[in-house]
Amino acid sequence: MNAQEVAAHCGMGRSTLYQMIRSGEFPEGMMVGWGRRWLREEVDAWLDQQFQVASERQTD
Repeated sequence: MNAQEVAAHCGMGRSTLYQMIRSGEFPEGMMVGWGRRWLREEVDAWLDQQFQVASERQTD
């Protein structure tokens, strides 16, 4: 997935995506050719983790 696809899949803008990458909050992906790419499985695993954290916060 490219940055635009990842951002749309996660419900955020590309600038937010890149800010989260810089701060270490989102997987870096890898450079393929001239652009950065992510595996869908990697992005989905990150989303699952975010849902789990949010769910744990609600039960506290």
